[in-house]
Amino acid sequence: MPTTETAPAAQAVVDLRVKLEASARAVWETLTTPDGLERWFCTEASVSPGLGGRFAIGWSVGDSFEVPITAWEPERHLRLDHPPFQMDFFLKGRNGRTELRLVNPTSAAFYQATRSSWSLCLANLRHYLDRHAGQPGGSREIPLPRPSTAAEGWRRLTGSGGVRIEGDRFSITVGRRRFGGPIDLIDPPRVLGGTLPEWDDTLLRVSLDYSGEPDCAHLVLRGYGDGAARLDELAGALGPWLGRLLGGEVAADPGEREEDCMIDQTRRFEARVAGDGPNGAWARIHLPIDVPTVFGTKSRLSVRGTVNGFPFRSSIFPNGDGTFHMMFNKAMQAGAKAGPGDIVAVAMEPDDAPREVEVPSDLVAALEADEPAAAHWQRFPPSARQMYVEWIVQARAGDTRARRIERAVAQIAEGKKLK
Repeated sequence: MPTTETAPAAQAVVDLRVKLEASARAVWETLTTPDGLERWFCTEASVSPGLGGRFAIGWSVGDSFEVPITAWEPERHLRLDHPPFQMDFFLKGRNGRTELRLVNPTSAAFYQATRSSWSLCLANLRHYLDRHAGQPGGSREIPLPRPSTAAEGWRRLTGSGGVRIEGDRFSITVGRRRFGGPIDLIDPPRVLGGTLPEWDDTLLRVSLDYSGEPDCAHLVLRGYGDGAARLDELAGALGPWLGRLLGGEVAADPGEREEDCMIDQTRRFEARVAGDGPNGAWARIHLPIDVPTVFGTKSRLSVRGTVNGFPFRSSIFPNGDGTFHMMFNKAMQAGAKAGPGDIVAVAMEPDDAPREVEVPSDLVAALEADEPAAAHWQRFPPSARQMYVEWIVQARAGDTRARRIERAVAQIAEGKKLK
């Protein structure tokens, strides 16, 4: 959970705090500029800054409000009047980090919904500042049917045939496609939130008690960089399915075991190992399967499986013509007892389990010597880090490796991911 909460008093005050890996200036700009607000809070915003100015906020689903600014102390305190209540944001910055406190009095009837909504928004804010600060983004908001109560909606959302929750991770199976990742916010029966690593760290939020309005639920997807370009594809897959699920149209047989609801996405095939690069320095396996249809993506995908019975965890990459390949490194060649020119038997499936990226010591030292690069590196998702690591360790000569590290650090310092 990204926030800590002060227990509500009799007047029903939502009081939340979140610790952010960003300076008070960066947090203030994210709270008080249109570009900043649109990257974590709303679809569109305009701001007339300063005491007596105004905020105009809107969402694509049709909600909007305009409020006056009644406190404006840059990097310290912002108050917006939203009669009959106010919203106060208090910032306390130290050593490049900031504690943000939100105080929002509300009525007793709206307390739970308001608390859940703000918890979700602050989780969005932390995700943006920690991992995507400065990156342009986008969002999709999809209204969903909601049963008569949030509790019934939660039962349908997380019951058999719905979202599968295992510890701090979730997974969704829609036909032959699978989506999943770590949970960053769960507040039954109102909000479920997580990230989708295979979709460039896109945020997924399902809200079953949107501002306390009856019969109203929402799916919100928020992506940055490459993830923003894929939001329509993701919304097209998840929106209709969630609509059917919450509308009662998707249900597993009551006697069906939960594990029987999961679809086996393992694909088995034979392929010839290709030698690429100077004198066949690199080896690849070109996949003879339709990856977008089978695995539901046109982008890089983490996979696991076996080659000639030898287990691996790797990634497959698009070739630009609709086909995909997987690098076949020396360790895999030794384990599979195969090399360029050989035909190998492959079993492969998507791998959405978390990965620890092993960073070589020379890259660690170079990052530690460059403060901007080190800061961006910590914000990168594991997939982006892994691409840099693989590119560096594939260098066979020491001087080539050194040049790649120098180039990598320069790009990372600018927040650029390896393409």
